[in-house]
Amino acid sequence: MKLTRCPVCKSHLSLDQLVQDDAGKELLSIVASINKRTAQALVGYLALFRPAKQDLSATRAVKLAREVLALTENIAALGHAMEQTTNSIMAKRVGQPSIKPLANHNYLKQVLTTSLEQIVQPTAAERSRSMEVKRQGLEMSEQQNHQAYLEQMSRYGAKVNKEDK
Repeated sequence: MKLTRCPVCKSHLSLDQLVQDDAGKELLSIVASINKRTAQALVGYLALFRPAKQDLSATRAVKLAREVLALTENIAALGHAMEQTTNSIMAKRVGQPSIKPLANHNYLKQVLTTSLEQIVQPTAAERSRSMEVKRQGLEMSEQQNHQAYLEQMSRYGAKVNKEDK
């Protein structure tokens, strides 16, 4: 079944041929199983492993994709780290006559570690702001608390009886 033409080389893209290859089928399955943004980031990241004068084999791409997805369960952070890694490496490669493909995931691991640390550890300002909000919540009277509840529920579009407590 011919899907369409390749936007780059204009050759026919055949789904039949792609799924006849076990590695191609598995690669399609991996890409389809994650969200769109992370899938695009994964495909861009895998392209960094492609040798300059040949294609990246589907078998190698599947192996690399599995390794990448095994790095963390936080798919959103992984997608963001892959985007940052790809953008950074592509910026460094601009104007270079010979481009060596990546050999490992070490740079991605560094970017991912930094991203996860930023997610897990809130800044001191965020912690103090959070504590202030908690203190304010404790100092509210019952009537103020009820009023805040009614305002919140009305923002969500819920119908509440203002007389009930």
